[in-house]
Amino acid sequence: MRKILSLSCCLLLLASAPVAAKEKHHGKERDEHRSEASRHDDDHDRGEHRDHHKPPPPGWRTKIHKGKHVDDTIYVYLVPPAPEVIAVLPPPPPGVVYKKIEDKIVKINDINRQIIEVLELDKLPIPKPPKLPLPPLPR
Repeated sequence: MRKILSLSCCLLLLASAPVAAKEKHHGKERDEHRSEASRHDDDHDRGEHRDHHKPPPPGWRTKIHKGKHVDDTIYVYLVPPAPEVIAVLPPPPPGVVYKKIEDKIVKINDINRQIIEVLELDKLPIPKPPKLPLPPLPR
């Protein structure tokens, strides 16, 4: 009886293995058919930019002023500021967020993307980490 049970379990596993492999392959195949451009468009639609190391386009500084609306070409380069920067800023009202672009902090209405305030990052009172003495080198 035990042999029949173990044999039936083995047959069941062997029968289900090709189905699982086909499902896994189908998902990979579908992803391969999506073009790189369409994947980039999806990221752009979500307000994300794949390469955050790439500098913003030329002329972005002329588009960042109080009262202006930020278009998509600049919005994708706005990233959340570091925690030490947020710590020195007053808490924003609901629907308003702080974003960073190079050396600027932008206070922006996240719903309609209107700029409320532009701050210079180097003029904020961000505390510098203390310089700790280096431990002595072993001899």
